[in-house]
Amino acid sequence: MKSIIDKIAHKELIQKPKYAMDNMAITCREPFMGTFLSVDKLLEIYVNLEPTPRKFLKLLKASPITNAENASLRFFQQYVRGQNTVSLIKLLRFLTGSETITVPKIDISFTQLEGFNRRPIRHTFGPSLELPSTYSSYPELRMKMDSILSDDSCFVMNIA
Repeated sequence: MKSIIDKIAHKELIQKPKYAMDNMAITCREPFMGTFLSVDKLLEIYVNLEPTPRKFLKLLKASPITNAENASLRFFQQYVRGQNTVSLIKLLRFLTGSETITVPKIDISFTQLEGFNRRPIRHTFGPSLELPSTYSSYPELRMKMDSILSDDSCFVMNIA
């Protein structure tokens, strides 16, 4: 009985996946070999995906209409410029769900939230950011963003 179970397990866990992998390799070998020639090439690809303030700012797409929206966008851009690599990774993870640049853009829209409701709202599936246009100064926005990013619960993806 044990030898029969061993043979079935070997077929299901080793032989079937190997057959699929061999067939996928025939199709995928050429496109991937050009991209992943070496460990150095793979590392270069990863380094190009690491966030820097300049790369991050290029991702932001916004169309401010009012002076208040324009000011909030400038405050957010100033916030991005002031971040180190670790903080940028956290911010990128907050906005996109990824620690590397995997999206072509981050859309920014503006809201009129006030009081306790005034906070940036992110949508990782877009990715997009709803930025309140009611910040009157950079320190206000920085304090709120630092508060959000220092709370580890902001990185939990709750689907309900």
